[in-house]
Amino acid sequence: MSQGAKTTLKDNNGLVPADVAANDKVKTLLGGELNGSDAAPAAAKDDIAFTPNYLMHPPFPYASVPTAPRPMEPPNLMSMKLGDHLQSSRLPAMSPYASGVTDLDELVIKIRIANSAERDFIEVELDRKRLTYENLMTTMCSELQVNRTLVHKIRKLPDTIVRKDKDVKRFHDFQDLELVLTNKTISESSRNYHSAVSPRHVDVVY
Repeated sequence: MSQGAKTTLKDNNGLVPADVAANDKVKTLLGGELNGSDAAPAAAKDDIAFTPNYLMHPPFPYASVPTAPRPMEPPNLMSMKLGDHLQSSRLPAMSPYASGVTDLDELVIKIRIANSAERDFIEVELDRKRLTYENLMTTMCSELQVNRTLVHKIRKLPDTIVRKDKDVKRFHDFQDLELVLTNKTISESSRNYHSAVSPRHVDVVY
């Protein structure tokens, strides 16, 4: 306008520059007036300029909503009992007979006469309530048919002399023991013991 532009010239539609101005300030400079219809869109634009937070950040439609953790369920007692039963059924049954012990009240020992022709042992039982040296000596002499006065010592194989009750109490099942006789009686006792434990000879006539 400072160069001589005229604001009153109309175009083919009969509109002046102020009528086609979109900006209110430019419209005022061109000599146009603001009316109610022009003020309303400006107010609407001001209202649109403010956007609520929930519109600016809407929830993503596929986002998963966090849920509270599920409470722990109590263990199934029936399943636990069944599992214990299956586990116990797989364990081998332990019994006194599995280890060779025939009676918990008795201690089984293996005895023989030392330096005799018969090298095999025989098994005898001792009362666990009477594990004494005296009872051991009496039992061995009786089973092996040996006179006690001829016994030199009792040997726990391979190389231990039994002397007192505490030695006997330390025995375990199937302990190997020997009666060691005096030198004068070894040959005679060996013959007696061998004949006692050996099967008798029977003549069979065909």
